[in-house]
Amino acid sequence: NIRGVKMGALVTNTFTVAKLLPLLFVALVGLFFLDWTKAAELPAIPTADFMRSVLLVAFAFGGFELATVPAGEAHDPRKHLPGALYLSIAGAVVLYVALQHVAFGLYPSLPESKRPLADVASTMIGAPGATLISLGALISTCGYIFGASLAVPRVSFALAEQGQFPPLLAKIHPRFHTPYASIILHAIITWLLTIALSFLSLV
Repeated sequence: NIRGVKMGALVTNTFTVAKLLPLLFVALVGLFFLDWTKAAELPAIPTADFMRSVLLVAFAFGGFELATVPAGEAHDPRKHLPGALYLSIAGAVVLYVALQHVAFGLYPSLPESKRPLADVASTMIGAPGATLISLGALISTCGYIFGASLAVPRVSFALAEQGQFPPLLAKIHPRFHTPYASIILHAIITWLLTIALSFLSLV
């Protein structure tokens, strides 16, 4: 990310594709494992963890707005940004609906599962399916961190530029012209929070 938006975007895009592949595998290949003659009965909606579920769903659909932050360094944001935002939201909706359909169809006891997608993939192709999803989760986490590291430091940089954050965070790299001080600080804070908190706490 210090080397520039192009390099940061390349890494983020690579991880995004890598994390989508296992999800697409479950969503598309899982359709062939479904018994279309049986309609899965949806369980009663639980109420105990409802707000926790809402929080996780909001997190799952979030992130698209971060694309607007580094837009000032993009080639033609007026042309590309609106389409990218709409496509990312629409793509997420379609993928999540497909995954839910396959998951409930293949794994009726889904609400009790501690690792739902891994259990669904395991039902499809055994232990390699669970490994694939676990690997996808690790890649997804890395991709999320890389994406945030591209966008979030530019917010603290802008605030520092306006005098609302310490001036150190407004420093620009002499060669790469990126807010390197904000990027380094973001990396340190991310690392500390990651080793100190659980996934739900981080969300």
